[in-house]
Amino acid sequence: MTWANHSNHSNHSNHSNHSNHSRGGELAHSGGVSTPLLSAALDDLGITLQSGDALCDTGVIAPSPIAAWQVLNRRHRHELLVADLTRGLTVAGDRNSAVVQLDGAELVTIDMHGVDAAFWTAQIDAVRNMKGLRRERMAEILTQVTDLVSFMGLAVPLVGGRAEAVTEAVAAVNAAVARIEFAVKFLLSVPRPHIHGADIAPVIQTPAHSAMPSGHAAEARALAVLLAQLFPGAAASLAHIAARISENRVVAGVHFPADGPAGMALGDALGQLYAHRLLGTAAPEPRVHRVADADGLVAAIPDLPVITPPAPIPNGVLALMRAEMAAELAAVGGGGL
Repeated sequence: MTWANHSNHSNHSNHSNHSNHSRGGELAHSGGVSTPLLSAALDDLGITLQSGDALCDTGVIAPSPIAAWQVLNRRHRHELLVADLTRGLTVAGDRNSAVVQLDGAELVTIDMHGVDAAFWTAQIDAVRNMKGLRRERMAEILTQVTDLVSFMGLAVPLVGGRAEAVTEAVAAVNAAVARIEFAVKFLLSVPRPHIHGADIAPVIQTPAHSAMPSGHAAEARALAVLLAQLFPGAAASLAHIAARISENRVVAGVHFPADGPAGMALGDALGQLYAHRLLGTAAPEPRVHRVADADGLVAAIPDLPVITPPAPIPNGVLALMRAEMAAELAAVGGGGL
């Protein structure tokens, strides 16, 4: 959905294989990518080298954890981060309730019990009423289809070249939310607003997957939660941006108003969990979001939880990522880690 939409651009045709001239290249030594000519040339010169030359004195020297981490390509790092962020998370339930569990215990539930025909009538009327905002929101609607990070950058210094680790962590959190969000959507399988009448006329292509919960709302809220831990002074602005992104999906005609609060409840829980694992902030409390009680957009923007100082430092690749982020934040003026 976001961060190049996780699939729409196919990782830029996998150009990461050609990134051997920056940190995290694909190749184990310097030089160009493999070609038949290079392979032949390497073999021609290689056979002239003395067989007794050794790269190290004895055995195999294992790199330090940070060295092993930094040599990895970005997509390899990304997969490792997402795997550790989502470890222990499962999704269970049915069309009436989706439960995200952490190590078998409830983390967040999207409960649709009590949602009746009158509820959906009010929802579709609200979508129709919000069509009037389309002209003034069109630029936001179109760009937010695949890009949420640019808007988060209005509130925090995600500066190219100076916040690479933070931006990398944001991408991993975004993907980790999407991984759980898709499973929740599949369980609930709520049709999109356009099935209720041609006059809904969405101004962007309607996704085929479930409307409930809003994936854009979940991802935007989770990113806001994470970034608010790093830049506490921007928490209010980040919350506003996330709520606006959620609302724009309703204005566009691809979501019901109730999809947004459900998505933000999911994103809030996952954002707190991922911040806990990545930054050491407090773990989230279990919560239940009852869709029937959220018949409109969020009336007031909930406060973002900002927890400092951090709890015990995480382990594994998340700790390595955290160390890189701390060095960057010292330079760009974020919160201390």
